[in-house]
Formats: sequence, structure tokens, C-alpha cells
Amino acid sequence: MFSFTEPVWLLLLLPVPACLFFYFVTLRHRGGLPFSYRVWGAWGFYPRQPLVALLIFSSRLCYILSFILLIVALSRPGISRQEEVYIDTGAAVLFLLDLSPSMAAIDIPPYTRIERAKQAIRDFISNRVNDSIGFVGFGSEAALLWPASLNYDSAIERLEDIHVPSLGQGTAIGLGLAISASHLGKLPNERKILIMLTDGSNNTGEILPEGAAEIIRNKEIEFYIIGLGRAGTQSALIIDPKTERQFRGRLSESYNPERLRKIARIAGGVFYNGMNQKLLQQNMAAIDKAEEGQNNIAIRVKRRSLEQGFIIVTLVLALLGFVIRCVILQEQHL
Repeated sequence: MFSFTEPVWLLLLLPVPACLFFYFVTLRHRGGLPFSYRVWGAWGFYPRQPLVALLIFSSRLCYILSFILLIVALSRPGISRQEEVYIDTGAAVLFLLDLSPSMAAIDIPPYTRIERAKQAIRDFISNRVNDSIGFVGFGSEAALLWPASLNYDSAIERLEDIHVPSLGQGTAIGLGLAISASHLGKLPNERKILIMLTDGSNNTGEILPEGAAEIIRNKEIEFYIIGLGRAGTQSALIIDPKTERQFRGRLSESYNPERLRKIARIAGGVFYNGMNQKLLQQNMAAIDKAEEGQNNIAIRVKRRSLEQGFIIVTLVLALLGFVIRCVILQEQHL
């Protein structure tokens, strides 16, 4: 929004229209008796050329505009913009992704489980405005893949670079939970949320999932598990991220939802069964709605001053008028 800090200076522009009318109408059209300059020995009278008349008019216009813009500059113009500022830190949301080979299984062609999980995470992120988002992945090993931050665009780019089975052939759920709890415990956010998406049963790692679940409960972390698995033999598709070669095969897996429910119960969390895409979307929507926080928002006004620009234009116009008068016309033509 365009505004003035000292608008009282604009009152000086009120007499400008009257002055212009008096000059161009009254003075220019008053009566007179023209006669030749030869009366006092000067050069004879020559009609004013159209180009000369245009230059004279341009010089006068430059002076008038420079005066008007100078008054506007004195009133300190600027453009103000209001923006919302969050005065709290929001929640810290950490997604714990199962990156074991079984996440390459194709339950609903043509999408693999990891692709369905990524899409659900993208949809979740699109509804957040002030919550930090991060990722932890686990296979036979576990690692922090993206620290919780408000940089959603970069987080989604990092999500696209996560592939199966980048962290080994096993499923170390306990190790993934422990690393997630450790990272969330270091964050200053008051609300901390952990969402695990997995299709398997813990089969490796030195940390039992039940022990890690107690750590999550003690740290008062809100915990959700979405089970993506399905017992039996499933077709699978693994794509090498470097060569883009595709490897197809079949996986025989053991899905243990009862143990996942037990882990969620120990941690004081909730278990959802997301074995198909519809259930997965419903589960993520339920978590999204449950974790809608109250964001405290303040309105901050940012102002960009235009005073310097008006001053520069004023000087340029005044200089241009002076050049036309004193350099081009040399004043004797007036």
C-alpha cells in the first residue's frame, strides 16, 4: 500500500493548479502591442519555430514536475506491506521411514509402498504452515536423513532422493525409534510428533522396539505408527537411483501388526493400518487433523521507502530543464 510518513508537505501542492492556470491562461493571453526589435537596434522579430516552442514547453514542464516531485519526496513516500509472523515455534514433526527391501513391494500397481508413503508425506507437508518437518530412515541401519526444519521445499526434494534399500537389507525398527527420539529430544519445540511408516517386523538391530517405545513415552513425544504391510508373497520393484536400472522380483514377508500395536501402546501412541491407499490417506488425514496446533500469529508491517527515488528523479528533471534552457536554447531565444 502506497503511503506517506509526513503527508503535511502535500499541502504545498494545493496552490499549484491555480498558479499554473494563472501563468498559462492569464499571463499568456493578456493584451499587448508587438513591435520589431529594430526599434532599439536589435535583430528583427522572427516567428518562433515549432521545435524551439517544444523545447521551451519541455523545459517548463521539467521545472514544474521537479517542483511537484520535490514536495512528494519531502512527504516521505513509501510502500507498506503487511505479513503474518508466527511468534511460536510450532510443532516438530519427524517421519520415520522404513527403507527395507520389502517397501519396494507393489500392493496397488504401479506404485510401490515407499512411493505411496512419500505421497502421503507430501500431502501432509502441504497442510503445515509453521511446523518443522524432518526425516529418519531405517533398514538394517538407521540415520537422520533430514533434520526438522521449516524449509518445506528442500524437505520434499530430499524426500524424493530417498530410495530403497539405501540403509541395508534388514528392518531395525528399534534403532530407528531410538535415533528419532534422540533427535526430537534435542529440539526446542514444545510439541514433538513422530510418525513411523513401516511394513515389516523388527528383525535386526541391538535395540528392541519396546525399549525405544518407552524412551518415546518418557520424552512425551506424540507417536503414530502406520502399518503398510501385508503378509504373503508380493511383487516388488527396486530402481537403482544412479543407473535407473529396474530390478523386479517377488518378496515373501511376515507382517506383524500386533507387535506394531504393542509398540504404539507402550509409547502412548496410536497404530493405524494403512495397507491400501485409501486407508493410508484416511490415516494421514486423521493424524493431520489431530495435530492441528494453535499458531500464534502477529501482524508485522514492512515498509520500503521511495523517498530517495523521488529525489533522484527531481534532480534529473531540474537538470534537464536547465540544459534545455541554458545549453540548447542559450536563453536568448526566450
